[in-house]
Amino acid sequence: MNMEHNNVITNGVDLIPENLRQELRRLINVEYDNVLNDMLAYIIMRGPVTLYRVSRETPYSISSIYKKAKYMVKNNLILARESNDRL
Repeated sequence: MNMEHNNVITNGVDLIPENLRQELRRLINVEYDNVLNDMLAYIIMRGPVTLYRVSRETPYSISSIYKKAKYMVKNNLILARESNDRL
């Protein structure tokens, strides 16, 4: 794991450009908060990933990650993959 990249995430520095974040917010017609934004950015940048890994590499608890992931799946923002419990 690249420690420099890990520090970027935990320090709250944007993973994707702000203009892309704003465009995502404009296009997504669902309740949208910082946790959802950071999770979506992480998944976009990393591709298929476990929720455990998202919680380990972001400042959010595993329970928050699971709740937000369930919400995101329900609103078709991400797809849950049954194999290997990955999103």
